[in-house]
Amino acid sequence: MDYKQEIRERAGYILIICSGRLNKVEEFRVLAKNHYDEITRRKFRKALVDMRELYFPMGLLEHIDLINFSLSGNDFPEMRKIQIALVLNKNFKETGDFWETFSVNRGFFFRAFFSREEAVKWIEE
Repeated sequence: MDYKQEIRERAGYILIICSGRLNKVEEFRVLAKNHYDEITRRKFRKALVDMRELYFPMGLLEHIDLINFSLSGNDFPEMRKIQIALVLNKNFKETGDFWETFSVNRGFFFRAFFSREEAVKWIEE
């Protein structure tokens, strides 16, 4: 896992900027857990996660597994209470659209964006 994250507190939300490469769903699980822990430790209910510089070549089944992992109440008990704006590279549009639909259908307050400006507008509403 060759990954970096930068965390900034903004008025009303936490901004997490990710870059690098994740090769396995297990690495993505670690990343998701790290993000969740930072958000809850700092007591935020809104998060903007900018992953435009993160490469994660995974198939559909791995993405389903990741979302289901996030729903497992043990590691992420407050997940459904957090508003999440995820910013992805336009090359991952299909993935972002899938994540948004699949996540919202399972009770997440989640949207995928391909522009940080649009994500900021939504998260600041």
